[in-house]
Order: sequence, then structure tokens, then C-alpha cells
Amino acid sequence: MLTKDLQEIFNKHKKDKWLSGNLVPLEEKERYGIIFISEKLSDHFLKRPELKSLGNFNATSIDKAFHCYLQKYNFGKIYATDMIKTQGKTSSNFIEEWNSDKSFKNCLEEEIRCYKPTLIVFMSNKVEDLFNKNFKEIHIERFKIYHPSYVYRYKKFKEWDKQFKSLKNKIVKLSIK
Repeated sequence: MLTKDLQEIFNKHKKDKWLSGNLVPLEEKERYGIIFISEKLSDHFLKRPELKSLGNFNATSIDKAFHCYLQKYNFGKIYATDMIKTQGKTSSNFIEEWNSDKSFKNCLEEEIRCYKPTLIVFMSNKVEDLFNKNFKEIHIERFKIYHPSYVYRYKKFKEWDKQFKSLKNKIVKLSIK
């Protein structure tokens, strides 16, 4: 469930088949000023439309692994979103999709302005590169981790564990609360 302000951003930009970001894990009350930004939605909800009510970052086994790491390192409630807001085929070109619709950038920019993060965590090199190219005016601390799908597919849990430990150290250093 999004806050009222974040939901209004998606209502304003909403296009057919857009799926919003999420505050995860939902059961936590404490909120850190952290946004995790991923590439785009998978085709999971296209294949299983009955699960769309669960929202992005809450439906698949990969999402659940992401939640486990957030809980393991006591991140509390964070905000996770995608640069591309539409569900697409796995093989589609992320950069072409991003460049095809300016409302993706506008929406992400508003999400950041609304949430006011102290730290942005990119969930892939592609996200980091595209974000840095398109948001030069945003000066917020940044960090990068492997995408959950990559970790799951290539069994990189040890590396992900190290990344989350480093991320937790950065959070402590920045005194994010």
C-alpha cells in the first residue's frame, strides 16, 4: 500500500497497465529514506493477472527473497520502484522503452521528490547508468546492488549478502533513520 502522496503520483501519470512502486516490507512501521530502483516489471502479472492486486515487489519468489534480505538486515520499510512502469516481455530493450515515453522519467522524478530519500539504491548497472545520464540534477547518495532476478538466476546469494552488509554499513554511516 502506497502513501496517499505516492498514490497520487501514479494516479496522475497512470497509463494503461502501469504498476506502481511499493513500500516494502509492508508489515514494518519504521521507514528509512531509501529508494531501491529497478529496471522494469517482468511479465509476471501479464501471465497471472489475478495477482496484480499484490503489487510490484510482492508477488514472486524473487520478491520474497528481496524481502528476506531487507528483513535480515533490518531495513524496515523502504520504497522500491522501477524506471519503466509497464509490464513487458523479458526480452524487450530497457533503454528503448525508457526513451519511448517521457512520462516514465517524470513519474520517477516525482516519486523521488515525494519520498525524499537520503539514499538511492540501484538494482543493476543499467539502472545506475541510465539514471545518472537522465538525472544529473539529483544529488543524493547512491549505492548499487545486483538485481534480485540476477541473484536468483545465477545463485549469487553470497555476493548479495556482502552487498547488503556494505549497504547496511553505508546506512549507519549516513545515519539514515
